[in-house]
Amino acid sequence: MGGADQARPWVRFPGETLPSVRELASELSIASNTIVKAYNELQRLGFIESRAGTVAERMRI
Repeated sequence: MGGADQARPWVRFPGETLPSVRELASELSIASNTIVKAYNELQRLGFIESRAGTVAERMRI
């Protein structure tokens, strides 16, 4: 099963929080740094937002 197929259970709706870096890395058996890079890229592209002291969440559209 590919990475995209593995990530499908993690689909979220606007306003829902995303899994923590550690949680998602463990679930997908990949390095935490990979998740950090992915979350940073999603934030850069405007798909998610994060706030200091909170977890990342999808932007409300």
